[in-house]
Amino acid sequence: MTAGGTQINADGLERALAGIRPLVLGHGGNIEIVDIDNGVVTVELTGACEACPNIAMTYAGPIRTFLLEVPGVREVKCRRMHASKRTLERIAHMLGARPFE
Repeated sequence: MTAGGTQINADGLERALAGIRPLVLGHGGNIEIVDIDNGVVTVELTGACEACPNIAMTYAGPIRTFLLEVPGVREVKCRRMHASKRTLERIAHMLGARPFE
């Protein structure tokens, strides 16, 4: 899959989503990829995730961690993410997840 000039492994994206989806489905939500541009994957969390107070933890932890492991993905963004970069950095550090650049 070519996205904005960057080659991203489509099977890798599907495997990453398969690892994440049970977590969000188990809480009444879902995750979908809404855009891929130059190695930046934008996801949207829907359903119960829209009102979840832990959305920043889910995004900074498993979502970014799983998707950044896919070859060609250089960053992951999440629609409706209102936490500051500093907060997300702290959450990622606390969870032992990939740091924000």
